[in-house]
Amino acid sequence: RDRNRSSSRCSSSPSSWPGRKEGKGSGGDQAMAAPLEFLEAQGSTRPELAEWYAALADLYQRKLWHQLTLKLDQFLALAVVQVRLTRSA
Repeated sequence: RDRNRSSSRCSSSPSSWPGRKEGKGSGGDQAMAAPLEFLEAQGSTRPELAEWYAALADLYQRKLWHQLTLKLDQFLALAVVQVRLTRSA
């Protein structure tokens, strides 16, 4: 390897990535609120799925992205959800 060559890796920090906000007062709380409000509204609309929506909201709020993805996979596999998805398509 030629040590004089610049690295081909991206040297920018995650905070400089597009869409990434810095600091606490940058509107991140507002961005987090909209999905939580949606999940709460869905739980009210569909009482039979309220526990699922509450679990999804909890994982989202705690920023447990991997666990949220797994829970979403389980949720979308539910027969009740499948019926509704096929009706709306």
